[in-house]
Amino acid sequence: MSYQPIENYGMIGDMHTVALVGTDGSIDWLCVPRFDSPSVFAAILDDGKGGRFKIAPVGDDVTCKQFYWPETNVLITRFLGPHGAAELTDFMPAGRAVSGGKHRLQLIRRVTAVRGILRFRMECRPAFNYARDAHTATITTDGATLVSTSLSLGLATEQPLEKIEGVTCRQSSDVEFRRRLRKPRICSAEPLNFGRDGSASPDMPAAGEKWCTVPPSP
Repeated sequence: MSYQPIENYGMIGDMHTVALVGTDGSIDWLCVPRFDSPSVFAAILDDGKGGRFKIAPVGDDVTCKQFYWPETNVLITRFLGPHGAAELTDFMPAGRAVSGGKHRLQLIRRVTAVRGILRFRMECRPAFNYARDAHTATITTDGATLVSTSLSLGLATEQPLEKIEGVTCRQSSDVEFRRRLRKPRICSAEPLNFGRDGSASPDMPAAGEKWCTVPPSP
């Protein structure tokens, strides 16, 4: 796989860290939990072992386009195929956790069918600390846990997962998205958390607006 030009990436963040999301649906850069922390995904530097979190259509006959919801930091990647179209929505809620007053990083990824049928595949292959730290992946009823010596992440999904070589999680089969069917929500969280807060999806535009806009001059 060749490297993408930098203009093919959109950026999402929560004022603590940022993720770079490619037009191919791959998160190729993310440091957790802060901007200056070691990387978890760094395929933008090393495609082979840097790590990535990819949700993308199956097949090569798909075109893509990225844009932000107006006045938000909610990134939309739209995929157009011969038999259908779908959108991948990515955002990171800003603000403090509801309890404890400590910021909790959340990366929300959601696929929505627009028309027709489009098949998707998900692969989560972290590489902690610039691929220097080993980690283990454990499949759970709610998704998976990804644990290194210094960091623990949770991957929450309604889709069944399987392990590849003990460290990569992917869907056990391709998922078909049709218009008007209920769609799964895929998210990761740090500290390790599997609570699937359904309030995040209806209020999605609010999660990225206000704080990312420039106030008007007096």
